[in-house]
Amino acid sequence: MRLEIEISAARHLPNCHLRFSRAAQQRARKAAKQSFSVPAPAIRLSGIQNYYKGSLMANSISKKRKAAFISQGGRCWYCCAPMWEGTCKDFCLTFSVTRGAAKHLQCTAEHLHARCEGGSNATANIVAACWHCNSRRHRSKHPKTAPDFKRVVSERTQAGRWHVREILGVIQSVSRMESGL
Repeated sequence: MRLEIEISAARHLPNCHLRFSRAAQQRARKAAKQSFSVPAPAIRLSGIQNYYKGSLMANSISKKRKAAFISQGGRCWYCCAPMWEGTCKDFCLTFSVTRGAAKHLQCTAEHLHARCEGGSNATANIVAACWHCNSRRHRSKHPKTAPDFKRVVSERTQAGRWHVREILGVIQSVSRMESGL
């Protein structure tokens, strides 16, 4: 006999089912007399194994983000601005920007085909994008596809209407350094 609890989780995990082992059921029955609490290690995920595994999932995504960051030369997939990973201290010193401005260029994992639209965590579906671009793409109710959004960002970046002035200065200084090489 398994105890099934249906929960309505965050919007990314609609109606998932958690199944508890027999030992967990017994602990839950005992605890129910006082208060219902089941230790986290007793929970087995069922039906969503590849969807969410807490730190295991985050670890996998972070590895793919790092790989994308390296393969893209530390540049955002959308705006081609330099990004940073880990701590922003060196980035701030190198480009003479504030921490607030550097936050916009923090490396994030971007799903080209969004998870909510049926996309996967496959390596081919994950690129490195700066926080600014990643958050802007998903702000609207009907976000653009990745290639369409990349085109819009490119047009706005060329016109100087995408990032704040401090970050535009970073992009221009990197462009000057590259053209001088």
